Amino acid sequence: MRLSLKNIITPSIPLAILSIISCFSLWVFTYIKSAFSGHPTVFLEQGNYQWGFLNNVGISNLISIAFTLANAFLLTQLNNKFTIIRTRTFLPILIFVLLQCTWSNTHLADVSDITVTLFLLSLFYFLDMYRNPMGVELAYMGCLLIGIGCILINNLIMVVPIIWIGFGMFQSLSLRTFLASVFGILTPMIFYVVGAYYFLPDITFDQLFNFSYNIDFDLNHYTLRSLTYIGLMTLTFLICIVGLYSNSRADATHTRVKLNFLLLLFISVSSFALFFVHTHVGFLPIIALLYAIIVSHPFTLKQNDFYSIVFIVFTLTNIVFALSK
Repeated sequence: MRLSLKNIITPSIPLAILSIISCFSLWVFTYIKSAFSGHPTVFLEQGNYQWGFLNNVGISNLISIAFTLANAFLLTQLNNKFTIIRTRTFLPILIFVLLQCTWSNTHLADVSDITVTLFLLSLFYFLDMYRNPMGVELAYMGCLLIGIGCILINNLIMVVPIIWIGFGMFQSLSLRTFLASVFGILTPMIFYVVGAYYFLPDITFDQLFNFSYNIDFDLNHYTLRSLTYIGLMTLTFLICIVGLYSNSRADATHTRVKLNFLLLLFISVSSFALFFVHTHVGFLPIIALLYAIIVSHPFTLKQNDFYSIVFIVFTLTNIVFALSK
């Protein structure tokens, strides 16, 4: 009997809605289990900033759910505009939402959910820079959004050198685009600093920003269950990378460049989350976004029994991990 993901790749509207509701049932399960476990939910902090804007678990969950749905919609528009996957597919939405629902430590992280929205919007500008004569304007607007994200999650500034590498990959790197990106990043920060000192004259720079580059990688931070999950997710990703590049000749040149840029971003942001554990929550939604785009490519285009089994194992891994925590 041949396994097929066709009904999941291009589902009917009722099936698509049912799939999303099923994913969010994991989110609800986590919330209920936390509420009745007898252990109070702790809001994670980054220096002087909390990951959640409000000290209310219920409202923070609702805000995160709303942004997750909005980001899933933006992800669909991104794929449709740039044909990252050259056929209609529901998988990027499904995988992104599934990961967001599984990674419960992001459910109260309203700040990181807003940041991934800004990151997504910036990709609309960056991916449009391929041999584009309007590269200066696109570089400024994309980095303006990244600059706003850096105010929310200061260590997001580490992504900027990767973006400059992307300019080179898109054959748009020049002194003008470089300077435009620098001014784009600085513009919101200048307004932020001026506004802060105007309304709060006694505030110090350390209270405005909390850049931290101290590597605090420690395997003891992860449980055996988490390490097993990360291992299976990494194995799935590597299998999908093989599938992606084995079929890359069928993609247009500009699509291959965009996929390479997204892969470079994924590896970089995953490394930041791994080696800077104290800020990893801020990077997780971005990792989920990039992971969903990349693995959806082979899952969608290589419709055979092997990749169908890999997808089923991937889905079950996330469900078991979510229910076991």
